[in-house]
Amino acid sequence: MAIDPSDPFVRDTRPSLAKALGDKGVAVKIVDLFDGTEARLDGIPLALRSVPNEARVRAVAAAVKFLTEKCGLTESYLYDTATGGAELDLETKVQLLAVALCEPAPPHAPVVESADGLRALLEAPEVVQIFESYADFVAERSPLSRAKSAEEVEAVLSALGKGTLPASRLTSFDSVTLRRALHSLAVRHERLMSSNSSDSSPSNEPPQTAA
Repeated sequence: MAIDPSDPFVRDTRPSLAKALGDKGVAVKIVDLFDGTEARLDGIPLALRSVPNEARVRAVAAAVKFLTEKCGLTESYLYDTATGGAELDLETKVQLLAVALCEPAPPHAPVVESADGLRALLEAPEVVQIFESYADFVAERSPLSRAKSAEEVEAVLSALGKGTLPASRLTSFDSVTLRRALHSLAVRHERLMSSNSSDSSPSNEPPQTAA
């Protein structure tokens, strides 16, 4: 019996975006953060995989739940105090890394089954350092362009002024870059206005008379 491609059990009914992204697999980055440091993880290769935004949202919720239900902390402490905020930030990193941290070799299986496993496996400074690498990995894959220095911001502004960078390109820059660019323009504008004001102000010196 021939297979009917229109049969709903055969036809791929996913949205077109899900089809396109589903065929690209999961991005993985191999890192060796502790090479030569003589730390506990020195010489141990680690791998981080990209996770959907749903995992990030779940990580925040799971962090709050763990700290309030398991540790007895209040939400007001977590959200309204600096020490509580630090606890929430660290636990959120633990929850997210429990999903993102994977074996370097294919098929890149998760290193731990849950955040409890990661919490028992890693020390707090290790969690922080690995998460920083994960944040860099996310930034590298982001479609948003970033200018990381004042020089790069000036280069963007120069390209816009010369017309080598179309104005429509601004939509692809992250908010931090745009704020830096706006601040740079504001400083430049103020200096220009101050200079023009000084040049146009009347001189206080008495007029010279002909001998």
